[in-house]
Amino acid sequence: QNVSAAVDTDYNRSLKIGDIIMHDKFGKGEITNLEGVWPETKAHILFHAAGMKSLLLKFARFNK
Repeated sequence: QNVSAAVDTDYNRSLKIGDIIMHDKFGKGEITNLEGVWPETKAHILFHAAGMKSLLLKFARFNK
């Protein structure tokens, strides 16, 4: 795990509802809703282990 890795904003910006993502801390989850306009887009993600979380996409680090 490289915590200092840059956020992949191109990837995050392309995410859509229904996409399955992996997060270092919360694990596997599905995007259930997106709100706001980039760069303030907030994703509501239902993580299998951690439950529902809201993350700002410009700061979120996901694994593809």
